[in-house]
Amino acid sequence: TLLLDDFCGDFHDWFGPKMGATAYLGDHVVSCQFDVAGNPASRVFYKLLGTSAPSMFHHIDRTGMDAAMYERMARTSTCEIVDAKIESIDYNAVTDKVDEIGLSNGHTLRPRIVFDCTNHKRAVPQAAGVPVQTVGVPQRVIYTHYHPTGGVVAEPRPAYDLSTNLVRLFREIDGIDAVAWYIPIPTYLSVGVSMAADSNDLGDDEVLACVERAYAARGIRYRGYYPDTAPVMTLHHRYFVHDRAAGANWLLAGQTYASVWWMAGAGVGTSFVAGRMAADFATDPARTGRAYGALLKNLLPIHNTFDWMATATLEEVTAESMRRFSDGFIRTNVVRLAKSAQANKRAVPRTCGRLLEVLVDKELVLKDFCDVVTAPLADQTESVFGPEPGTDAAAEAVEVVLRLADVISGRLPVETVDDLLDEKVVSHLDGITVRGRKTWRTWLGHLRSRAPSLELADAAAAMGSDGRITLRGHWSDHRRAAPEEATAAYRVKDGRITEIWTTSDNYTFVFGPMMKRPYGKYVASLQAGLWARRARTGSRQH
Repeated sequence: TLLLDDFCGDFHDWFGPKMGATAYLGDHVVSCQFDVAGNPASRVFYKLLGTSAPSMFHHIDRTGMDAAMYERMARTSTCEIVDAKIESIDYNAVTDKVDEIGLSNGHTLRPRIVFDCTNHKRAVPQAAGVPVQTVGVPQRVIYTHYHPTGGVVAEPRPAYDLSTNLVRLFREIDGIDAVAWYIPIPTYLSVGVSMAADSNDLGDDEVLACVERAYAARGIRYRGYYPDTAPVMTLHHRYFVHDRAAGANWLLAGQTYASVWWMAGAGVGTSFVAGRMAADFATDPARTGRAYGALLKNLLPIHNTFDWMATATLEEVTAESMRRFSDGFIRTNVVRLAKSAQANKRAVPRTCGRLLEVLVDKELVLKDFCDVVTAPLADQTESVFGPEPGTDAAAEAVEVVLRLADVISGRLPVETVDDLLDEKVVSHLDGITVRGRKTWRTWLGHLRSRAPSLELADAAAAMGSDGRITLRGHWSDHRRAAPEEATAAYRVKDGRITEIWTTSDNYTFVFGPMMKRPYGKYVASLQAGLWARRARTGSRQH
């Protein structure tokens, strides 16, 4: 949800970094990386929709943040907390209004506006007889929190601890059919599993043991980092959606209107939408209620997307079906964003929201946004995230980056990059993203054309907690040396560099102070392209 900072920005102490989301199904893994703010096109796209591209995504400590938000709400002068339960609701079918709410303390409320936040209890829709459609089969959910010794997570944390990681457990591989989650919070780990209520006879602890083995088999061994276990919780529920979301003086907030697969992350987002529209609903219930219902009606497609993940057989899981699954996940979330923009009071966001919905519906955008990796179970996590810090594989990855530094400095022939860089390596220069080994060689060739004796002196590399390898050094040539340190980050998988992150500041030594300007990186990139073209023309003439 893009409303997180609006509602919870004061509670950022409960936020942790979320760099992506990963789903493991059989021999295949979908990996979606979230870096929308670093892309200029994304920034313009979000601006046209009436908002800003999120600077980062978050894992949230709901235990801590929810309690802090409740405490703040309870202290406000406009809020009164009544310690009582609902005994009765007097609903008038003629006016479509809730006239009275009887409480267990004997008091009666006569509300002007009612926001029903009772979730699966569905207090108002049950009293009003609002038709409800159940979705899927009854679910059994088991979850717990794992804590590090002393409350401090050992560093460096593996790269997968910056990602939400879902695993589809298959009976043929893991002993049970279920969907498990792994959500690393800043100070603990949330692990849980959902399955059809009657799918197995195992106890809660036995199911969580299956989940632990399933993650370990795929290369995620979390108990070494989080040895202490909190009490295990369990619940039984069923997904549902109501025929309408609001009446003449009542609104079904968030998951009271609809409860869909938890993997969709829709519960918090839809509650924030209700909160954002609450004041308008109090002023104009009819118009705002219709708009709110229209926004939330697109929840079923995203439920169906994740339902496929929960019910597909091993035979149905192929690289192609995983691409369709990941595209569906991205598109249904973007449609929610488009619908939200259509409720904007300004014309440009409304128009762009409608256009975006059409483009997504016709599948003209957002194809293959996520990567699909096919590998044996034991190799999957390293194939996606790279080696864990402190392992022999990590040391070998660092050596790959140091060899690239030797190529940059001219100590190794440039042809060596064929062994060091993936053919489709992704390179990020601030907001510019390019792909391909050939493009990287063009950039290096242009640098050396401007500074033939360019060298990266005192080069050193180390793997960070996110699995990326940071290379540090100082530029020099035969005449001078840069006082500032240059740094770049690299992702290494299967012995080759697959992704590079660098900044404009790294190249002031070569291009001069223009790289401090917003346009500098674009001018330098254009110059590199023109240089490559002249070089190709010259080689043909000779």
